[in-house]
Amino acid sequence: MHVQTIIPRGVDAPLAVAWLDLPGNAMDRPARVFLHGLGSSSIATVPRHARERAQDAPRSLLVDAPGFGHSRDALPSWGFTIEEQAGVIAAVLRELEIGPATIIGHSMGGSIAIALASRHPEVVSSLIVAEPNLDPGTGTLSAHIASQTEHDFLARGYDRLVHVTARQAQRAEGNAASFLPTLRQALPAAMYRASVSLLANRAPTFRDQLLAIGSRIPTTFLYGSHTPGLTGLDALASAGVTVVEIPDAGHVMMDDNPAAFFTQIRAAEDRAAMQ
Repeated sequence: MHVQTIIPRGVDAPLAVAWLDLPGNAMDRPARVFLHGLGSSSIATVPRHARERAQDAPRSLLVDAPGFGHSRDALPSWGFTIEEQAGVIAAVLRELEIGPATIIGHSMGGSIAIALASRHPEVVSSLIVAEPNLDPGTGTLSAHIASQTEHDFLARGYDRLVHVTARQAQRAEGNAASFLPTLRQALPAAMYRASVSLLANRAPTFRDQLLAIGSRIPTTFLYGSHTPGLTGLDALASAGVTVVEIPDAGHVMMDDNPAAFFTQIRAAEDRAAMQ
């Protein structure tokens, strides 16, 4: 797998991408584009599960958003808002002549995917989002980060977050062991500004954008059976969004139950092909 960094014309942020080309890939289906969550990396996390489920799957483009993973070299002065992230990804997909593609986003990546489909619909054939931030002020990790000032987070908060995650990984708590390496890669300024952007008031909200997208293109919302407090799922379904529960999984469902996660991605692609 070869990682390449692209700075598209008219954009001031680098984007690292990698094609996951495996034997048995179906070249006649829209490519998959994976977008990761806050502090994560598609290039680091997707291959360990996708390799086992490659037969007849489309090609996958793994994207690390500016400031994260292999795209860590973004300028600290950049904004790192969700909309800016979506704009860079759209520019790269156009430059690589990819699309319309199946956009798959988890958590922050799901919010980026919603912004991408709303603002740059020409690069999206179908949308699969896994527990994205939908409403202003909601989000566990992002709320913890954004509760600090940027100065405090950059001076102390980021190092403290890494330390706490390392302790959790030592105790085998949750998904800390898999999250820690990519958290250490992330640019602290990107972590902070992306968190603030995820929580911000915007009109329309990500939820309202998703409701509108569901009436235009095939859209699937995935959630873990162990995730508490999810609301508004019936309204999503009424708007044309296919809502699917991933059993025996929490927020990081691709780690908790990768077989079910990738099975539902394929099911969503099959539904999209029939529309």
